[in-house]
Amino acid sequence: MPAITIDAVDLAFEDEGSGRPLVLLPGLGGDGSMFGPQVEAFRSSTRVVRPDLRGNGRSGPLAGPIGSVIDRQCDDLAALMDHLGLGRAVVVGVSYGGAVALRFAARHPDRLAGLVAVDTFAELRVTRPMEALLLLGSYLTLPAPFLPRPALRALLRLFFRGRPAALEAIPALVDGLRPAEVTRQSIAMCRVDETRHAGRISCPTLGIVGGRYRTAVRLMRRAMAAIPGARLEVVPDSMDPTNLCRPDAFNRLLDAFLRGLGP
Repeated sequence: MPAITIDAVDLAFEDEGSGRPLVLLPGLGGDGSMFGPQVEAFRSSTRVVRPDLRGNGRSGPLAGPIGSVIDRQCDDLAALMDHLGLGRAVVVGVSYGGAVALRFAARHPDRLAGLVAVDTFAELRVTRPMEALLLLGSYLTLPAPFLPRPALRALLRLFFRGRPAALEAIPALVDGLRPAEVTRQSIAMCRVDETRHAGRISCPTLGIVGGRYRTAVRLMRRAMAAIPGARLEVVPDSMDPTNLCRPDAFNRLLDAFLRGLGP
């Protein structure tokens, strides 16, 4: 797997296909392998780039203050795009990767040809009881990555039963999990407030969210409402990560978005 070195830290990535650059940012603790169905669907028509964010997968360690975690990962992405000669790209971020994509749009707006935020949020301000529970649950589950790997696999298999693509991705996710760095990223995500910058996002923007949980849909509606011209697609019978829980529906939405951008 190729890698570049940024500030003495290796950043691993996959680069396949040719055409419009499509950069895929994985969820919390994940790596590029969580986009298998998207690689199969899009590498014949686009250049699919899958970085392992710093602190995840085969990339180097994540250090420094928690408040700068996402900024560093965004700057890594800009450096990778420079290395690959990508002027602008369509950036797709799922869950934690969606938070990174939203921040990237604020830090490097000139690098975006389009933005797709999936199963994520721009902030966790508490306006309803379920949102308070979600925020509390996010902190209470911080120890989860430290569970024994067999127990973690069993929990994920139970949660994603009936979702073949998600079940197939579980072994790579669990085997590659780096608990301390996942915890740092989870805390960083709980603290995001991208609504401060969202009004300045000018590229075409699509939100995709699984419709199974109303709170997830509400948070995504708030995120997309803050971005001029953004629209939100709700995928029935899906949840985070929609690209694996409903890959066919997700791929259709992404394909339509890419086609809408023109040549």
